Amino acid sequence: MLRLELACGDEDRAVEAARGAVELSDRALGRDTANVQLLRAAASAYRYLGVVLARTGDSAGGQEAMAVSVDMLTQAVAKDPENDQLQRSLGSTQYRLGLLLRSASQWAKARDAFRAAYAIDASRLAREPSNWSAVSDVVSVLDKIASCSAAMGDVPEATRVAGEAVALARMGLDAEPAAVERQRLVATTSMRLLGGLIDSGDMEAAEELYEVVKGDLGQWRVLSPDSVPLRQVQASLCIQYASLQLDRLDQEVHQAMDARDIELLLAEGEAILRAVLDAGAGGAAEQGGLTAIADMRKRVAGHLPSAAP
Repeated sequence: MLRLELACGDEDRAVEAARGAVELSDRALGRDTANVQLLRAAASAYRYLGVVLARTGDSAGGQEAMAVSVDMLTQAVAKDPENDQLQRSLGSTQYRLGLLLRSASQWAKARDAFRAAYAIDASRLAREPSNWSAVSDVVSVLDKIASCSAAMGDVPEATRVAGEAVALARMGLDAEPAAVERQRLVATTSMRLLGGLIDSGDMEAAEELYEVVKGDLGQWRVLSPDSVPLRQVQASLCIQYASLQLDRLDQEVHQAMDARDIELLLAEGEAILRAVLDAGAGGAAEQGGLTAIADMRKRVAGHLPSAAP
């Protein structure tokens, strides 16, 4: 019912209902504080309250409620350490707390939350190395750790962690190369690594990874040609690679791509982004991509030969 109210846009009722669920859970837990199931139920209520508050714009309230959920689940795990379901709940709640902190640009706290989630997910993966769900969870949390490190200016850490995520995602893809979701995970994590390599100045490795990602996207296109996420990654790849080549052109590197070819790459990225927006599937990220392309075109213009009089 709570989820239905939120989905229907009745935010006030959703918050009221979520707070009511928390109050009921707290009362039940107060009568039996050692009960692991009551702890888990209360943690679930606080977790959903955190989600509802964050979606209604109360970021601080959402973080506080999610932190309470983490604390309760930590207590529950301490009472029943062999319970895998409790471990998974704690890991996913730490991850959600990290997302809320990251959305508020609290990068260090977010990274700490993601690292706590990683410790739990990595332990699960060690027990179930062939479990794709466990692989996916670990790759996702590594990607978030890398994003926080990058935002904090810790490029070496971001690049290292992104590399771990790519290697793990590719192992999963090798086991089932026809799985679209695995193709997507490899491509998106590779984009994070590409950004790290560019930021760190390792252009040779970035060039090599670009060619690998192009091949990955080709396979993904065969499996799911109309995928919106595929087109979004394609556009992002165009923008990142154009940025790399434009930096090299500015530095007058001998092997830099010709300005005309950079312009073509930017045009390809723009066409993809506009198609996504025209289909009603885009948003702020796509608009930001178009802004970045417009800015890069101004730089490219300085390298193009002047038009004939």
